[in-house]
Amino acid sequence: MIPREIIGNDELLSRQVFHPPMFPDGVLLLVRALFEFPGGQCESLVWHRYAAGLDGIHRMGCERQTELRQRQLSAGRNADKTYVGAATARAVDITQYRNPNGHGFSLCHEPAEGIHHVHVCYDSVPGSQPMTRGDKGEIKLKLAEIFHALSRHVCPDEV
Repeated sequence: MIPREIIGNDELLSRQVFHPPMFPDGVLLLVRALFEFPGGQCESLVWHRYAAGLDGIHRMGCERQTELRQRQLSAGRNADKTYVGAATARAVDITQYRNPNGHGFSLCHEPAEGIHHVHVCYDSVPGSQPMTRGDKGEIKLKLAEIFHALSRHVCPDEV
């Protein structure tokens, strides 16, 4: 088993983006598509250090696209899942933000899911009020703002 590592402030982390639900006129609306935190669960990021940078992240995105499309075909569905690129941020920019109620995000290296795998999770300062739906909406918007720049990518036909 690979031990977890502390993620340094200047480490780069990326969120891979797949066939987002909002893609009008070719303009990706990251605010709605980037982070959902379904059921309050953590979301996945890729640590540049272990992915050979953005090129490696794009390679992994293309491999995942192939895997997802094969799964769609096996289920008798249209194979249209598409990797469109990755948005990147520094670890400190993710963890330093706290809304006025003390809510924000924490990062945790999860090497059991792949050496490159990091979870971004809701986090509150000790003693703060319970996180409300409004808090979650506000901090998700902030997280999308932190990851604002999308490095677009088009995968080759076969990976």
